[in-house]
Amino acid sequence: TQAREVWTIAGRRSGKSRMSAFIVVVCAAIRRYQFAPGERPLIPLIAPSRRQGGIILDYAEAMIDQLPGTTVTRRTTEELQLSTGVIIRVESASLRTSRGYTMPAFSGDELAQWRDENDANPALEIYRAVRPALASVQHSLSVSISSPYAMRGLLYDMFDRYYGRDDDA
Repeated sequence: TQAREVWTIAGRRSGKSRMSAFIVVVCAAIRRYQFAPGERPLIPLIAPSRRQGGIILDYAEAMIDQLPGTTVTRRTTEELQLSTGVIIRVESASLRTSRGYTMPAFSGDELAQWRDENDANPALEIYRAVRPALASVQHSLSVSISSPYAMRGLLYDMFDRYYGRDDDA
């Protein structure tokens, strides 16, 4: 059985962005999904800044260029449209930008560092917003990768709840 969520806590300069890009590419370019005619599935890349999200997008494009049979049909500074029909897009760390899409995957990069306009971390609300979009796609995957920041917030809550547990709870 495939995991539906991956939570990774790793130190700075450990390759988190490259790993996130790799997982996104597998989900966007290699896997095949069934979507309604005209439906454009989205894989959002949410990072502390759009510039950081762009780094993941650059890694993803370079990986896709190495794949046979899948091409980038359109590139902007914040989006890749693939010949598979999937869109990979850098999104702001806001619960408003992550609603209303069909998502085969989600990438949350450095979520312990996300901040909104009120300097609050919106990770929990974004997580709650993307879960229904992921649930509508069979074999979808949510990937959250971050360096640790504090003993609070969604990343710490997931660590505290699941790390070292043998059960599925």
